[in-house]
Amino acid sequence: MNINNKKRYISFLRFKRDFQKYGLEKARSYELILHWLNNRLSRSQFLLLSGILVGCTAGLAGVLLKTIVHNIHFFITNKVHFEYQILFYIIFPFLGIVLTTSIVLTIFKGQDRKGIGAILYEIAQNSSIVSSVKTYSQIVQSAITVGLGGSAGLESPIAVTGAAIGSNYAQTYRLNYKERTLLLAAGATSGVASAFNAPIAGVMFAFEILLTGVVFTDFIPLVVAAVCGSLLSRILLQEDILFRFHTREAFDYRNLPYYLILGIVTGLYARYFLMVSQKVEHFIKGLKMSRLRKAMLGGAILSLLCVLFPPLFGEGYDTVKAFTNGNTNSIIENSLFRYFDIKEWTIIVFLICVCLLKAFATSFTIFSGGNGGNFAPSLFAGGTVGFLFAVICQQIGFKDVPVSNLVLVGMAGAMSGVLYAPLTAIFLIAESSFGYDLFIPLMIVQ
Repeated sequence: MNINNKKRYISFLRFKRDFQKYGLEKARSYELILHWLNNRLSRSQFLLLSGILVGCTAGLAGVLLKTIVHNIHFFITNKVHFEYQILFYIIFPFLGIVLTTSIVLTIFKGQDRKGIGAILYEIAQNSSIVSSVKTYSQIVQSAITVGLGGSAGLESPIAVTGAAIGSNYAQTYRLNYKERTLLLAAGATSGVASAFNAPIAGVMFAFEILLTGVVFTDFIPLVVAAVCGSLLSRILLQEDILFRFHTREAFDYRNLPYYLILGIVTGLYARYFLMVSQKVEHFIKGLKMSRLRKAMLGGAILSLLCVLFPPLFGEGYDTVKAFTNGNTNSIIENSLFRYFDIKEWTIIVFLICVCLLKAFATSFTIFSGGNGGNFAPSLFAGGTVGFLFAVICQQIGFKDVPVSNLVLVGMAGAMSGVLYAPLTAIFLIAESSFGYDLFIPLMIVQ
């Protein structure tokens, strides 16, 4: 028997042993094929194949969640007359948080660990083993919370879903801890890439937040997963759902003072956002109420904020796109401020209130029982701060203020400060705005 035939025979014996030992007679046909490939391919080859499969699955999960939430928002904000919209702003945010909490208590047995912290916990404390329930529970919960108006983002739930998909895939094919962690990160990477259509930002997210001490070759599955997730979102999602900004100014070095000052402002705002988040979390945890009553309290506060300031409803990306497109008046038209004479000072006061209250709206959404993350809120708040800064500069008398660029750079600054992920923020905005010439102001603001 020659060497090649001997290797094939040993591979067959191993597969036969695994078939009997692990009960693969009950496995699906595609699982049998992958088990066979796992025995035939090298480690790097199988991880590359795994990155593609995990990336496509997590990317599809992200596309599904974004589409569901977009359609709910479109119905509430575009198909209903203004007077009825106010009624919807009163009912739906409250209903979203209460429904999410009820589902967590009844269907998911009170297990509501969420956000990026949940992924880090599973890596550090649970050998990167994520419950299979999380492959769908985060989608259900966040779709209800954010779809009905919760002031949070979908990116963290998508990342947790992708991590669960990668972890369970690795468990199915009995990969070791290091490989399981890598595929967990690949799933999260694909989720972030599909949410923003930004593959490099997805890889940077895994590099900065999830993984440490990995060798270069291990990043190949991450890159492949990110590309798969980004491609799927680009192919399947409509243009108005994609996180894309087509209007911006070319970089001019003479505008550097704007970016320097904006970096300080967004840094201070990020600190304010985190302080409010901590205070609200402690306040909610200190209440001697049942979880359902806490959800009702948080839902009531959120509904009130959405009635007064509709941009706080949901993720808020449409508002940021309105800033870059010069469509500012449309932001106020659906609010009670529409009854005032809309002037520059009206917009400034309105947006200052939105910035300050966004931290409260997001914190009450997440900590009172809703499911969502800080990706979208930090980007929304940063874009609003950047636009406010630009408008104030114009009112003072400065000319040729790069409004769109300040919105984009403000988004990166706030996200970097809130999530402690400067590289992710830089590449996310650069990819989403086709603004690679903005690297210098993006790095300055960090």
